[in-house]
Amino acid sequence: MLNKKSKTPVVLAAIALGVAIFSSTSSAIAPLAARLIGVNNTVVTIQNFPGGMKGIATDGTKVYAHSSDYGISRIYETNFDGTGTTFHDITNPPSDVTFEQSNLALSHGCIWTSSHSGNLYCISTSTWTANQVAVPNNRPLLGGSWWMYSNMTDLPDGRIGRISEPYSYGSGYASTFRVYNVTGSGANATVSWSEDFILVDPEYWPGDDHGIATDGVYLYRIQCCSSNYRVWSLTSGADSPVVYNEVVATEDGLSNATYITHDHVHSRYIVGDYDQGMFYYTASQNPGAGPGVATTTTTTTTTTTTTIPRTTTIAPTTTVPRTTTTLSAALEIVLTAPAPTVPSGQASVATIPVTTSTLMNTAASKSAGPTTSTVAPTTTPVPTSSTTTLPDVATAAPGQAVVAINGTPSPSEVTRVSNQIVITSGSMKATIGSLDDKGKATSLDQNGNVVLRPGDRIRLRVSGLFPNSNIDAWIFSQPNHLGVAKVDASGAVVTNFIVPKKIPNGPHRIALVAKLVDDKKATFTIGIRVSDFKKALKVPVWLIALPIALAVGFAMFLPPAIRRRRKII
Repeated sequence: MLNKKSKTPVVLAAIALGVAIFSSTSSAIAPLAARLIGVNNTVVTIQNFPGGMKGIATDGTKVYAHSSDYGISRIYETNFDGTGTTFHDITNPPSDVTFEQSNLALSHGCIWTSSHSGNLYCISTSTWTANQVAVPNNRPLLGGSWWMYSNMTDLPDGRIGRISEPYSYGSGYASTFRVYNVTGSGANATVSWSEDFILVDPEYWPGDDHGIATDGVYLYRIQCCSSNYRVWSLTSGADSPVVYNEVVATEDGLSNATYITHDHVHSRYIVGDYDQGMFYYTASQNPGAGPGVATTTTTTTTTTTTTIPRTTTIAPTTTVPRTTTTLSAALEIVLTAPAPTVPSGQASVATIPVTTSTLMNTAASKSAGPTTSTVAPTTTPVPTSSTTTLPDVATAAPGQAVVAINGTPSPSEVTRVSNQIVITSGSMKATIGSLDDKGKATSLDQNGNVVLRPGDRIRLRVSGLFPNSNIDAWIFSQPNHLGVAKVDASGAVVTNFIVPKKIPNGPHRIALVAKLVDDKKATFTIGIRVSDFKKALKVPVWLIALPIALAVGFAMFLPPAIRRRRKII
């Protein structure tokens, strides 16, 4: 018989076997971002939508589609819960677009559509006028497969693309996903060829194409009639392999799932119903870094704004003493606007002080008391109010930024330098960096974005504002007023804000509303991501613990089996 000592190595071997089995099987399972359809979808019925959906696109705030009743001549828009449905009649609608068989894309102030013959059109989201946009003669739009011959989509980095029908490739097949850069916005938008992705497949698929969409890392392609969908891992300069191919019901509450798009703001897919005014959206999942995700430089000229009510009632504010700049913060925003003009007789413009602002923080709990500070608060009070007007805030995915002057978007460039995000718009410049508990700069995440936790502190340093004005701080999606800070006589402010403790995980936007020295209102919108790291850590621990526990249980059954095969020593 085996004694206790002889059981020990068997148990350890079984644990190792269990871990090995887990590692080998998990490597064959596609990442969650590549298998979202059919996992946890939310079905939405669009109010006041005539007929079935035809094409689908989104900017992360609204869902856009044609309808079967009005075709190419009208675009409908609705909220993600199907309410607030409105429509826009299109001026000069293209006559050669078969709208039922044409998926849509949205980028650079355009809802893009195309004809089977390869003509490309921009429907401006500001004027709702359609204009034809020239495509390079040596890189024309590719013709798709039956049924979705004009199969377009947009990428998170602002590019657009259209996919071909399958063709023989090596020992199998492939489709080409041709991608174009977009320059300008709306009626001024132009395109140039960017790259071709070769999507390889051992089979000729699909037989009945119903649309493509991508998060910049993975490309989804769905087939008719609830048969299945496939997902490719986009690879620049090499073949893009299939990473997911399962028979999963794509209908999932819809009658005829036909059009698909990706919500780049909330990292989720949306599928529309050909037969009726319905769609569903999947769970959100950040795919990580990829060839279609902006990680270096992004030019933003979007004109889309949130449509939340113009005013809201905020709980009475609590005045909190200013903290010193040595207080630890998770995020530091250094914003430099055009410097104030030096008055006659003054030698220079005052530099940013560190002890002259009072913060009114609505996110802090009254019971928590004032924030610890080693500098006495100023005696200048900040006006209090129980009603605050919500600003118009543009859409900005994590890692993106939008600057608007008097409500008009100003092109902004986003770069990453020394683990900091640098935003430049004209003469204005903002530097954003994560800080550790000692106030030192830390690395951005794998996508080059800022990730905050609920309760983290945001440090703000601003110069070049209108003297003695206020700067408002907000965090969206659900609007939370972070507070108001007083600008000093030199046009500068240094203060701290707190990320609400009950804010959900996922993408969010920090919005700063201030007055420049020329008396113009400037709104700075910065996309961030909030994640409760402690909760997130529980998932992989559980996943690893599960196969080990199974392995231990498996080991307990090994001795009797071995006992039947071994002689007593």
